[in-house]
Amino acid sequence: KDFLKRFEAVVHALGEHVSPRVLDRVGVRYIDRVTGDAFDAIENLVRPEVLGAAATALGAHAVHAISESVFAISHTGAQLLARWGLLPKGATVDPAAIEPLDQPSWILDLDMYRSGQRAYDAAEVVQEANGFAERIYAVFRWAVTDNFLRRYGGQV
Repeated sequence: KDFLKRFEAVVHALGEHVSPRVLDRVGVRYIDRVTGDAFDAIENLVRPEVLGAAATALGAHAVHAISESVFAISHTGAQLLARWGLLPKGATVDPAAIEPLDQPSWILDLDMYRSGQRAYDAAEVVQEANGFAERIYAVFRWAVTDNFLRRYGGQV
């Protein structure tokens, strides 16, 4: 809620002071990363479907296991890029957003966006970003367990 409130202020200020005519893309992205002791307990923090190969007997031998899917959100024209999985020490799937660490980690990277040129409308951008954040949160809640929320101070 805090991010979206600040985002709204920026979008309206942009419209007022810069007056952009066109918009090419609106997107909201959240990246969660699990390291350290939590990484060692990842099977208790996320659903087995999200663990993928790491949840199988082969998982003990996996050093890199990333799942990537793009979902079409039919009634909005938006898409959701969802990436999750195990990254080894020093690895990343997106150097611009996920820095390599000196330890293995598990990521959940959710990026919802709509591309296509259209007229700039601050109210529409804010409404769309709010909808994207709600959809991303729904996917996040599907992916993680109550143990994840408890561990990181969320509400169960």
